[in-house]
Amino acid sequence: KRERGGVREMDSFRRLYPEEYHNRFLGEGLRADGRALGEMRPLEVSRGVIASSSGSSFVRLGQTAVVAGVRCEVGEAPASEECIPIAVNVSLLPLCSPHYRKGKPPNDAQVLNTFIRQVVTRAKIISPSELRIPEQPEYSWYLIVDVYCLEKDGNLADAVVLALVGALQQTTIPAVVFSENGEQVLLDDSGAPGRPLSLSHTPIAVTSAVLLEKKLAVDPTLEEEELADAFVTAVFLENGHLCTLQHHGQSSLSDELIAHILDTAASTAASLRRTLASVPL
Repeated sequence: KRERGGVREMDSFRRLYPEEYHNRFLGEGLRADGRALGEMRPLEVSRGVIASSSGSSFVRLGQTAVVAGVRCEVGEAPASEECIPIAVNVSLLPLCSPHYRKGKPPNDAQVLNTFIRQVVTRAKIISPSELRIPEQPEYSWYLIVDVYCLEKDGNLADAVVLALVGALQQTTIPAVVFSENGEQVLLDDSGAPGRPLSLSHTPIAVTSAVLLEKKLAVDPTLEEEELADAFVTAVFLENGHLCTLQHHGQSSLSDELIAHILDTAASTAASLRRTLASVPL
């Protein structure tokens, strides 16, 4: 009974005085969930989770969970080679958080969708020529990636990028046939195998939160996000090059702190990439 009473008192202290509660751990170089400041939560990745999609993946990062599915559609080829025929839509479902309701997408979803579009564009994740239909070059495949948040406990950006890349890596472009006059592109329903999609680059995102007293915490939980002064998300390509860097929040960051953030994020991204590569297609 005494132990249960102590747990209740600690939970009450955590709710009423979150800054003081977390400061007790941060002062020791730890976090409330027992992780070191630079440590990610456990990562689980599965592919082929949606049978009806051309490619899919499920990502669980701690208690944050997202699923991504890819659809392939034929359309007129983009006029510019700079235009990548891929659309990504991230949905924050009401079931993932009590703060979300049916109807108009929350601001979080709009910010996240803008960020994902920047990642896809700046990383040049797929070459437009990869999606052209060789026999009819005026036509192209368009990829529609739907990403759904199932559980939200912080750091959605990293989980969504992982799910996006994981699903695209598993994507198969369907086989096609042509109408008798050669003007229409039709899906081949004979059971002919498609071809695997080849990605030009595979971006990996790592988010760090600047917590109380400039403590840097990689992969923040929702509770840590609510206490953070700023967030920095660094996106790295497979060659280690920095693709995108985003800073949100009111806190200004010194050059020394930014350098530390990038060093930590680069090594973390390499580790996440190895985990993703270990998951069978």
